[in-house]
Order: sequence, then C-alpha cells, then structure tokens
Amino acid sequence: FILAMARAAGEVAPLMITGVVKLAPQMPLDGVSFAYTFDHPTAPSRRTEQYFEMLGNRAYYKDGWWANTVPPRPSWVRGPLPIKLQDFQWQLYNLNDDFSQSVDLSKKYPEKLAELKADFDKAARKNNVYPMQANFMAALNATVIRPSILEGRKSVTYYPGPTRYVPGSFPALGTYGWSATAVIDVSPEGGDGTLVAQGGWPMGWGLFVIDGKPSFIFRPSEHDPEVRLTGNAPLTPGRHVIEGAFAPDPKPGLGGALMLSVDGQPVGSGHATRRWSFMALPGSVGILGDRAIDDAHQPPFAYQGKLDHVTITVPSDK
Repeated sequence: FILAMARAAGEVAPLMITGVVKLAPQMPLDGVSFAYTFDHPTAPSRRTEQYFEMLGNRAYYKDGWWANTVPPRPSWVRGPLPIKLQDFQWQLYNLNDDFSQSVDLSKKYPEKLAELKADFDKAARKNNVYPMQANFMAALNATVIRPSILEGRKSVTYYPGPTRYVPGSFPALGTYGWSATAVIDVSPEGGDGTLVAQGGWPMGWGLFVIDGKPSFIFRPSEHDPEVRLTGNAPLTPGRHVIEGAFAPDPKPGLGGALMLSVDGQPVGSGHATRRWSFMALPGSVGILGDRAIDDAHQPPFAYQGKLDHVTITVPSDK
C-alpha cells in the first residue's frame, strides 16, 4: 500500500529517517506496488510470492498455492499457557480452485507443502523473522524469553543519537514509580529539543526543553488528560540536571504524582488521574523517534544543546 501510494504521488521511499542521513539510513520498503492496477485493473497480479508471520502463526503464498499453520490454541482463549512452535499444524490450499480454503491438500501433495515450508524458511531468514516465538507477552517484553541487557537492572543510561530503541532495549515502565534524569549543557544561545521520549500522542511521556524551559509531558492514554509540567524560567547557560519522576498513588488502579526538578530543586508538580504501563513502546534519546508526544513538536525535534546522557531508574523491588 505504501509503495503504491508513494509512487502514485510521484514520491520515492526516503533514504533517511528523522532527517539524519549519515547516521540513520532508512531500510528499503519491501513488497510489490499495485499502482499498475490503477490504469490496468484487469492486469495479472505481479505479486507471485509472499510470506506471513504473527506470534508463530505463519504462511507462504506462491503462484496460487497457500501453505499455513493453524495455532493450537484459539485466539479467544487467554492465559499464560505456553505454545510450542512445533505444535502448529500445517495446511495446504490451492487458491486458484479453492479460494475459500475449504479443502486441505497437505496430505495429497506433501511435496508441495514441503516446498512452501522451505520457501517460508528462506524468506524468514532474509527478513529477520527468527528467532520466532508464539508468546504474546514476549512480544511485548523481549526479556520474557531471551537474554536482555535490561534484565536485573534497576537503572540504565542512554546516550543521544538517532537510535529508535525497541521493546526489550528500552525500559518497559510499569505502573510503579520511576524517574528519568538528563544531564545537559546549555549553550549561551539556549536551544530546545527532546531529551528523552517514549511512546507517542496516544500514550507516552517525555522530557523536553521548550522555549528554553524544562518540560515534562505525561500522557497516560488518549482518553485521559495530559499532564504537562514546565519550569518557571529558562535554563541558564551551563550544566544542569533535569529530572522527571512518577510516583503511583497508594491505592491500586488510580493515578500518581508527577514531579519535575532542575539541579535537585522542584520546579513543577502535578497529578495524573490514571496510570498505565508504557510497556512495548519505543524510546529515543536526544531526538524524537517516529512519533510526536504532542502536536506542537514533531519529529525529529532534536535537542540543540549538548545532552550528555539520560538515566532511567525504577524501584529496587521491581
């Protein structure tokens, strides 16, 4: 879809992300554009092969043949029961004659099924599908099933750059207390931008410098009111420590207290009416990733001063 719309508009896929060419080259867009059907709606399909995978359920299409697995547990059954990839059963269909997939041909044509399974494996290796897993919670938090640099850590320090930290490499901040501390050096000319951010406008948080002042934005969800804490005065030139902190209310399920401080002195406080987990949300340091926390400041919104590092800390019992 993206390829077709871009080419119909006369655009090409970007070679960079967030405006940083040499540090963050964009991956090429895979797939086959269907823009040719705009002028020739009856033209034969140019898409002859395609792989699919989600939470261990996988399939491969090739020249009208379709091989797919069947999850051993219905999607409406919830719970932590583990699912093994080898428990997924394969089926085979000829979509040229059986578009509704009513006749399983896996036993009649085992060689065709083996061919498509091998094609899926080749495509999966090419497109970084492995290691594959069927654990939904592991998809949200990679530390559930595989080693992580975050495992067992109560604080982690990041340095500025164009990296978009995916789940498993950025703290999955929960409904417990946490803090984010940025060490910066403000130039005489000042400068605005992102210190650290996670998530986006539907749900996220971030530490920023806006109009020369420190700002802590907390968006628990798109349905709950945003909390924005801002210092009273612009930051003076020199080194400063900016901290945003969240402390949950004693009663579970409610909100929590928010605090913004500069050099150890509180400059703003507020209260979130509800708290949510920021699990499985990407993070970025010194620059906004692919999402804005608020409409007024769009990516890349890179910090114009010098950001030394950002440290995120969670309670010792979490």
